[in-house]
Amino acid sequence: MELSEILSSISDEDMKKLQETAKSLLGSGGAAGQQMPNLGGMDPQMLGQISKVASMLNRPDPRCDFLMALKPLLSRDKQGRVDEAMQLLRMLSVLPRIMELGGRK
Repeated sequence: MELSEILSSISDEDMKKLQETAKSLLGSGGAAGQQMPNLGGMDPQMLGQISKVASMLNRPDPRCDFLMALKPLLSRDKQGRVDEAMQLLRMLSVLPRIMELGGRK
C-alpha cells in the first residue's frame, strides 16, 4: 500500500483526533492534565507529523488544477497518465517535509 493511499484512508474523525493530539503536544489549545486519547501504542508526536503531511497532500495545487482541467480533453490512456502525474506532484510537494522527519536536509 502506498503512502498516499494510507494517508487518504484516514477518516475525518481520525484526522480530528490527530489534530487534537498534535495541539496538546505542541501546547496550543491543550489544557494541562488533559487525558491523551488512546492511540493504540503509536507515538503521538509521529502521528502529529503524519497529520501535517496528510494536510499538505490535501492542499490545493494550481498545477494539479491545470491537469484536471485538461483531463477531459485527453484520451483514456493519457487521462491515466494525468492521474499519475498529479500523484507525483503531490508526493513531491511533501517530500521535503518527509525528509525533515527522517533527519535529512
